[in-house]
Amino acid sequence: MLTAKIDVTKIDKKRLFKGKPGKDGVCPMYLDIAIMESKPTNYGDWRDEQTHFIVQSVSKEERLNGIKGAIIGNACDRSVSRNANPGNPGPSDVPPPPADVADDDVPF
Repeated sequence: MLTAKIDVTKIDKKRLFKGKPGKDGVCPMYLDIAIMESKPTNYGDWRDEQTHFIVQSVSKEERLNGIKGAIIGNACDRSVSRNANPGNPGPSDVPPPPADVADDDVPF
């Protein structure tokens, strides 16, 4: 499983596009992204868990002209641990939440 965070303030809104209308007649808005694997780090903090970064996709023509999509977020592969610090648990070492936690406990 990958978990991700996207900074929506960094999205180039010119790259948003409308999809086909749904059953309710509303056209959803989409953004093409690319998820790229990042190099392992050893900073000793949360950055060590980031296994991927998320960029806005650009057209093939733009790529050929050297244009790169803006980095808008990062992701973490929760099935692996890249954390090299002993005593600081990686994402796969974190225990699951207790089974008795009800969905009603969610604050939203």
